[in-house]
Amino acid sequence: MYGRCSGIGLDIGSSGIRLVQLKKYRKNYRLLAYAEVKTPENALENGIITDVEAIAVAVDRVYRQAGVRTRRVVASIPGQQAWVRCLTLPRFNRRELRRAALYQAAALLPFSVDEMVADTIICAADKVSRQVEVLVVAARKRVVGALVECLRMVDIIPEAVEIGPVSLYRALRTDGVTGNLLVVDIGSTGMRLSLVCKGVLRCTKSVAPSLPSFNRLPAAGKGAAGVGLAAPRFLPLLVKEIVLTMEESGIRRDRPGVGPIVLTGKGAATEGLVELLQDNLAQPVLLGDPLARLSLTGDCPVQEVERLRFRYAVAIGAAAREVVR
Repeated sequence: MYGRCSGIGLDIGSSGIRLVQLKKYRKNYRLLAYAEVKTPENALENGIITDVEAIAVAVDRVYRQAGVRTRRVVASIPGQQAWVRCLTLPRFNRRELRRAALYQAAALLPFSVDEMVADTIICAADKVSRQVEVLVVAARKRVVGALVECLRMVDIIPEAVEIGPVSLYRALRTDGVTGNLLVVDIGSTGMRLSLVCKGVLRCTKSVAPSLPSFNRLPAAGKGAAGVGLAAPRFLPLLVKEIVLTMEESGIRRDRPGVGPIVLTGKGAATEGLVELLQDNLAQPVLLGDPLARLSLTGDCPVQEVERLRFRYAVAIGAAAREVVR
């Protein structure tokens, strides 16, 4: 679904529903409004909306809380409900290439072409071998359908529906972070690793917190001593998943030009985590900042700035879909 973008981004997460409204400001953008409400209990399961009416009521409430009147929005679905794969195919015309990519993707998925909604993007073409790399991003129709239904119940028009990792990368790349990078989103219920090469999302994977709960990690400002208590259990898990994601994608850690690793999300606020990872990985590790090109009012409290930085990145990226073009 495409159309003229309103600069409004909506992120329906497991812990909260967040709304952001942006306006173009010179080469950057200005924050006009934002709000967050708690996600209704048992209304969302593994990123799938299970109670459409409850989510619709919550979305309407976050709209009212933010004071936003425009009823057109760019909505994001969680990355765990999306399938992302880069396929190598013979060179066809664009229509045949899309059809071949979708059918090859369906052979690798637990659902058929008729059950999925998908986008295809041509990443690269080799004139010698006459082969083309095609990125396929797919999700079940029922996942996207439930989101669209709950929005329309409260008279909101979804101008676009995209996956969370795409929104997240758009928000973080405004921090001057471009090229090849691995985005590690550390949330309250798990973490997601998304590999971006030359501006194209190559793969994304979710990691459940089978060891310590990320909620037990101390928040920023609580001192590095607390990090040391959690690090012996948490850090090996994080390093292992980062290395596996890079290996699965054919990226060697010692290859020149690979990196950086960008941390974001609630858990990224843990004091000392960047330094701990830097000591254990060959790549530079950075703390992503989705506010780098965002103009805030001078009276915005420090606590609110931190909330925006570590909780609103996906909503900011969705809102910036057309604003920063």
